[in-house]
Amino acid sequence: TTAAAAPAAPAAAAAGAGGNKKAADDSDDDSDMGDLFGDSDDDGAVEAAAPAPAPAAKKAKKKKIEKTQLTFYANPVDSEVSMDEMEAAIRSIVIDGLRWGDAFGIEDIAFGLQRIHAQCVIVNDLVGLDDVTDAVEALPQVGSTAPGTMNRLG
Repeated sequence: TTAAAAPAAPAAAAAGAGGNKKAADDSDDDSDMGDLFGDSDDDGAVEAAAPAPAPAAKKAKKKKIEKTQLTFYANPVDSEVSMDEMEAAIRSIVIDGLRWGDAFGIEDIAFGLQRIHAQCVIVNDLVGLDDVTDAVEALPQVGSTAPGTMNRLG
């Protein structure tokens, strides 16, 4: 009887294990179905916590500073004005958000008159074109200004 019991025990164990395995598979199938549609409460708590840092990372990202490159012409009051003094006076203008370019050019207009071709970069939120031209026109050496080009940077 022990010989007959021994083969029966593994068969019963296999049948019992198979029966338990099927029960385990059924419970896995139910949880898999819930996961496919995002209905599982366990996984939902983890997924809800994961997207929360993403908006915080976007807020931490710096706001892009918009700048514009301006070129304009500054005409002197008369032909007696020194272009070097006029350039120095223009460069002495300090406005928050304004940075003068390195190359100022002197151009001949006509009949011995010259004008300065100036270049600068402004921060759009802090300075406008009118702020720069008004400050330049307020100088005693400058008779008028004329716009050249405006290019948005970045």
